Amino acid sequence: MDGIAKGLEVSLASLFATFDRGRRDDVAEVADYLATRNPREVRTVWRVMRALFDES
Repeated sequence: MDGIAKGLEVSLASLFATFDRGRRDDVAEVADYLATRNPREVRTVWRVMRALFDES
């Protein structure tokens, strides 16, 4: 199962949660992706997301 999760680029927890719920969890998949990035990249993504959703 670990190989399948790695091939899909998700954690085992996200993979099993998908089977349990019968649907994908987009938030968990984003978190899995960010877990593979370095801190500078995560901060950049966070700034971009905040800019995209800024309502001011």
